[in-house]
Order: sequence, then structure tokens, then C-alpha cells
Amino acid sequence: MAAASVKLAAKLGLAGGAVYWTVQQGLWGTAEEGATAGKKFAAAVMPSTVEYLDKIPSYAKVNEAAIKNWNAGLRATFETLSSAPETVHEYAGKAKTAVTNLGKND
Repeated sequence: MAAASVKLAAKLGLAGGAVYWTVQQGLWGTAEEGATAGKKFAAAVMPSTVEYLDKIPSYAKVNEAAIKNWNAGLRATFETLSSAPETVHEYAGKAKTAVTNLGKND
């Protein structure tokens, strides 16, 4: 019974210590504190990854690119939809000409 209590206390102490340490490192703070904590962790664990972490674009750049690409996609979609009647008319004419030419070759 005492061994089980010691085992439980060790597990709870380890979990509590891990939570306390992550709070002290700033992992549960703001986004900037979390990014700083992540860079410190990466520098300590795998120093060669720091140069790659610096190449990751900021949230603002990713957000700006997403908005720009979204708008470009919408623009292309609606331009295609607005030109659909002319495109269908053009290809229908080509199909009619092709079918007519098939009958003439016999």
C-alpha cells in the first residue's frame, strides 16, 4: 500500500513539476512568449533547427498571403463563370463544325 502511495505521489509530482516548469518557461503565455519558449527549447534540444525556425514566416505574412490567394481564387472563379456563356457558345460552334465535317468526309 505504501509503495502504491509513493508511486502515485511520484507521478503527481512529476506531472506538477512539468506543468510548473512549462509555465515558468512561458509556454502557456502569449503567442510571443510561446514562440520564444519554442525557440529556446529547439536551441537546447536540436541546435541545427534554429536556422530553420527563423525562416518560418510570421503570422501576419501568412495571413496576408492567404487573403491575397483567396481573393485571387475568387476573382478567377467569377471571371470563369462570367465568361461561361461565350465559352460554351464558342465550343458549341466548334463541335457543330466538327460534326458537320465528319459527315462531309464520307
